[in-house]
Amino acid sequence: MESVSLEKVYAKLTEMEREIKIVRTALIPEEKVSKEELEEIKKIDREMQKGERISLNEFLDKKDV
Repeated sequence: MESVSLEKVYAKLTEMEREIKIVRTALIPEEKVSKEELEEIKKIDREMQKGERISLNEFLDKKDV
């Protein structure tokens, strides 16, 4: 059995990370968001971290959808 050093594992993980970034960029194009959209995303993230939840109907009512 071949012994594996921590350096080899790190090098392989770094290589895989680069490859994943390339694939991600190709498959998931990034979209520019407005300042307002970014603030809404941050607000939603904070709410999720607190565990706050609302029903789908409440959300749709708020957004007038």
